[in-house]
Amino acid sequence: MKKGVIFAAAISEVGGVLNSPKFGYRRVSEKPFEVWENPKKVAVITGIGLANAATALAWAAGEYDFDFAVNIGAAGAASGKFGAADVGAYFDITRIACVEPYCETVYELDALGGARTATLATSSRPASTAAQRARAAGFGELVDMEGWALARAAEAFSKKLFVRKILTDFSPECDIKAGILSVCAALGELENFWI
Repeated sequence: MKKGVIFAAAISEVGGVLNSPKFGYRRVSEKPFEVWENPKKVAVITGIGLANAATALAWAAGEYDFDFAVNIGAAGAASGKFGAADVGAYFDITRIACVEPYCETVYELDALGGARTATLATSSRPASTAAQRARAAGFGELVDMEGWALARAAEAFSKKLFVRKILTDFSPECDIKAGILSVCAALGELENFWI
């Protein structure tokens, strides 16, 4: 029995870990989702966005016997309380809300431990302007594009969900892609997380 399934939106977020011999992952499928396994964990690359994330967790619930799910990935700062010094910091998410209409449920989550905590807003599109970040800040301190959908699917399939986000950007002037690539190497430092 697999004890946990890790969900990440893009291979660019976790590829360094999955391709490292240190963690022993091997790719076992590419369709309908890219899936990597080692003897203890499964990692599913969901694709970016709400629909991809929810579909991936629903699919995994039918394919794997797991006790809990963990979403790890990038998030931007919605709140002005974060700045350049926080880029690369890990956050355990304790509450997720969605900025989109008809997604009113707010999910309370337990923390994995060992990281700062924050709240998360999920949006269907990048919060790339100051106005979009300000709107997202009304829902959470950080903003992503998958967390709420994973929480909704985890609830539907009775799976415990943990969410850990890495802050990659804090203003519209930040290069989000460069931020993601620069901090993803640090994922290897979470050795016990991956094995």
